[in-house]
Amino acid sequence: MTEPLTGTKVFEFVGGDPCLDFVNTVGGSREGVPRENLHAYGDLLSWAAQAHLISDQDRKSLEAFAIRDRLRSAEVLGRAIKLREAVYQTLYRLITQKPADERDLATINLELATALAHAKLVAEQKTFTWGWDARVSDLDLPLWPVVRSAAELLSNSDQLPLVRHCHGEGCGWLFLDQTKNHSRRWCVMKDCGNRAKVRRHRAKQRDLS
Repeated sequence: MTEPLTGTKVFEFVGGDPCLDFVNTVGGSREGVPRENLHAYGDLLSWAAQAHLISDQDRKSLEAFAIRDRLRSAEVLGRAIKLREAVYQTLYRLITQKPADERDLATINLELATALAHAKLVAEQKTFTWGWDARVSDLDLPLWPVVRSAAELLSNSDQLPLVRHCHGEGCGWLFLDQTKNHSRRWCVMKDCGNRAKVRRHRAKQRDLS
């Protein structure tokens, strides 16, 4: 019997934007020893479903097709990771006041062109929303809302300056600082923020001893 591809990992969503949450599917610092959380195509599906970027029915249909075409699903996973790192590097270079790498922009634009070819408007009561013209064989469906999110963020002159890099030691997560005075320093206060408090407390105790 063929084993299902669906991952069971529960992801955290603290970035404030889909593309930032996707960037944060890596644990730790990219400059240190990052911890990959997208080990298989099923992990990508799980993340997209938890992010509410694909429906549960889409997830099940894509999983079923991926079982029949594992080479294709592996190729899409590779594209997803390449896109994730291109988005991260582009935003991180912006934060650190460096020019964007043309290769990263080329990666984003390539995926954006694919996504926009499938984009459509969907009527929703008295308004409209974005939707996707997708088939069960479109295993790259989870990438489409991610790259559209990245393009919208990168072209948004109000939100782009609010992208921050977590100050936690060994953390590489990005987030939108939407606090009133734009003073957010941590991806998760109970995680990186508390660890920083503990380190400061221990340093203070050593200085007093």
